[in-house]
Amino acid sequence: GHLPDRSRSRDSPQSCLLYTSNQENGSQLLTYNGFTNGASSVGVPLLVANNYGALTGLQIQNSGSTDASVTVTYAPNTVTTAGTASSVCATPPAVPAFTLAAGASKTLIQALGNAAEGFDNFFASCRYVGGATINATGGTVVAIVNQVAGTSASAYEGFNTASATASTKAPLVMANNFGLFTGIQVQKDVYKIQWFRYAPWAGSRDSAQPP
Repeated sequence: GHLPDRSRSRDSPQSCLLYTSNQENGSQLLTYNGFTNGASSVGVPLLVANNYGALTGLQIQNSGSTDASVTVTYAPNTVTTAGTASSVCATPPAVPAFTLAAGASKTLIQALGNAAEGFDNFFASCRYVGGATINATGGTVVAIVNQVAGTSASAYEGFNTASATASTKAPLVMANNFGLFTGIQVQKDVYKIQWFRYAPWAGSRDSAQPP
């Protein structure tokens, strides 16, 4: 969900800066790497809502020095069954264009809640597993995604779509490895790999189970 802004820079030519952000509470630890630069188009290949209790929060920050007009376009839903939700989401509507000042950020949470805090009631009771593309005009952006399901959680960085390649490698893929398995989410221009821990989920199993 929502994250405080944590921008870091170092101007000295004799030094460099590496940055990792940890988000934690008593039962969860989520980590993502800082960004060296932004992009005008960023892909986030895994967003979920009501996915057997899992939901995501998308955080977008203007990484440039000028205002940027930002749009978020969701991908079609990849699931065809409701699971534990009331229904299957249709393709979510695009988020209306909004302006981010330099360094400012915006939160978009795929769940029922207060719109002023970033929640989107389109996802109130339907199940969604998909992704989104973030486009910025007049500037560049960076983005991260948090995924939460009960006491389980994960985070990942958005991808610059311009850096996508025709093929990629997945160095670790698991199935039934002492209770662990892997989920791979593929989006045109970008992809995301996550490992998941098995639990006895309600309803039938498919390729879109929560972490």
